[in-house]
Amino acid sequence: RRQGDSRARLDELTGLPNRAALADHLTCALRDGRRGSRPVVLFVELEDLDGLEPAAHDLVVLEASRRLAATARGLAHVRRFGDRQFVVIAAGVDDNDGALSAAHRIGQALEGAVVLEDASAVGVRASIGIAHPWAEDSALNVIRRAQQALDRARGTAVDGGAA
Repeated sequence: RRQGDSRARLDELTGLPNRAALADHLTCALRDGRRGSRPVVLFVELEDLDGLEPAAHDLVVLEASRRLAATARGLAHVRRFGDRQFVVIAAGVDDNDGALSAAHRIGQALEGAVVLEDASAVGVRASIGIAHPWAEDSALNVIRRAQQALDRARGTAVDGGAA
């Protein structure tokens, strides 16, 4: 039973913890952060995937998840949030400059082509929104604000986010 529970908290494609695991982890990180440094939340969305065949789409998402995990290793936790969305919870980032630096590193790590099975290549690009938790913030609120920051950065309308 326990193994089934842990599998339900992992994304099937990427093997990363999924949206179900995100709220629990972030809630704990926010609670622990009240005693010291609070984590920063980065909402990452892969761009330009429309029109890809499902297998190619999955390959790009899988490679992006690997790049994110490698970049975040030791400094942050990566969770898959949605089809082309990830949330990065970065501890020890105390100011806006540190958060911007983390977002820049993530953006650079994601850039670059992914070679598909037919030997064609797809460029990877991401938009990133950043949210610093407020004093009594809930996990849902900080994720929603990071998602809204991403929408503002892209200049798109915020749809009330199903965060």
